[in-house]
Amino acid sequence: MKAKLFYFLIFISILACENDFSDSDAEDDDVEDVIILPPLEEEYDIEEDKWGFINKRGQIIIEAIFDEAEAFSDGRAPVRVKGKWGLVDKNGKYVLKPKFKHIWPFQEGLARVQDFNYKYGFIDKKGATVIPLIYEKANNFQDNFALVKTEEGYGFIKPNGDLLIKTDFEKVRNFQNGFAIVQKDGKQGIINARGNFILKPKYEKIYDFSDETFRFVDKKKTGFLNERGNVLIKAKFSKAKDFQLGIAAARKDKQYGLINKKGVFKTDQKFEILEYAGEGLWRFYENGKFGLIDQTGKEIAPPDYGILYDFSEGLAAFEKHGRWGYIDTDGKVAIEPRFPIVWKFNEGYARVIYDRGITFIDHKGFVVFRNQFGFKDAKDFSEGIAKVKIY
Repeated sequence: MKAKLFYFLIFISILACENDFSDSDAEDDDVEDVIILPPLEEEYDIEEDKWGFINKRGQIIIEAIFDEAEAFSDGRAPVRVKGKWGLVDKNGKYVLKPKFKHIWPFQEGLARVQDFNYKYGFIDKKGATVIPLIYEKANNFQDNFALVKTEEGYGFIKPNGDLLIKTDFEKVRNFQNGFAIVQKDGKQGIINARGNFILKPKYEKIYDFSDETFRFVDKKKTGFLNERGNVLIKAKFSKAKDFQLGIAAARKDKQYGLINKKGVFKTDQKFEILEYAGEGLWRFYENGKFGLIDQTGKEIAPPDYGILYDFSEGLAAFEKHGRWGYIDTDGKVAIEPRFPIVWKFNEGYARVIYDRGITFIDHKGFVVFRNQFGFKDAKDFSEGIAKVKIY
C-alpha cells in the first residue's frame, strides 16, 4: 500500500512539473519571452525534506540542508534557505549567502537574479553583481545576448551590460543561432545580431532558425524561409515541423510524410503524428501506438509502444503495458520495460523509480548505486553532481 502511494505521489509530481521529455512543437507558443516569477519570500514553505547533492558514486558530498536547489552550472548551484537564494560551490561552501528572491542557473558565464523589488540583473561566479538589477524582466544569456525589458520596452544587452539593441517591438524572442524573431503590428519578422532586419514583420508566425531554415505561417499555411529571409518553400502545407538533417515532417491534408528542402515528399503521407526523435529518426503514430522510421521512411521500430520519447545518449524511453524501458537507435529494446517510471539519460545515468524511491541506472539498465530505499526525490546529474532528497 505504501509503495502504491509513493508511485502515485511521484506521478502527480511529474505531471505538476515541466515535462522532462517535452516534445512540444510550440504550435501555440507566443514569441513573447516567458518568465516564471518565483513566489514572494513569505510564500515559501520551509521544507521538511531537504535537498542535498551526491556524486556519481552515490556519495553525499553536500549535506541535505536546503529547502530548494538548482542544478550545478559553471561550478555553482543556486540554493534556497527559507525565502532567500544564494550560491554554493562543489564543496558546499557559500560563494554567495542567501539574499536574492531567486537565482537561476548560470548560462554563458552569468546567472540571472531577482531582488525583492522585482528587478532583474546578473551576477558572476563569485556572486558579484556585474549587471545591475534595473530591469523589469530579463531572460538568460543566449548567443551572447540577454533579452531585457525596461519601462521603454524590450532590448538586448551584452555580457558587459551594454544595451546593444533597443526595440519598440510588441513581442520579442531570444536570439538563437544569430537571429531573433520579433513582432510588430501583429506580424512577425527576423532581426540579426546587429539589430537589422533580414525580414521585416510580414508573416502570422515565424519559428526559430533550425537546419538553415525558418518555418513560417502565412494565411494558415506553413512554408519555409532560408537564412536570408527569402521563401525556400512556399506556404502550402496545413502543418509542418522544423527541418532536421535536411528532412522535415509535413502534411497537406490529415496525414504526415517527410519532405526535403525542395518541398517534395520523400515518404508516403500516412502518419497521424510524425516528429523528430533525434539520432536521425522520426517517431510516428499509427493505430494508437508509436514506432520509428528513418529519413527514407524505412521502419526502424514497429508501432508497438504506448509512449515513446526523444533519444538521449542513444536511448529513448518507452512505455509498454504500464512499464518503462529503453529502445536503441536500431529499434531494439536495450533495457527491458520493468520500471514504473523512467527519465531520459543524462551524463551516462538515467533516473528511474526503484523499490520505494528514485535511483539511477546505466546504459545497460543496472542500478549504479544502491541505498536502502532509493532517494525520495532526485534530479539529473549536471557537472557530475545530482541534487537529491534523502529519506
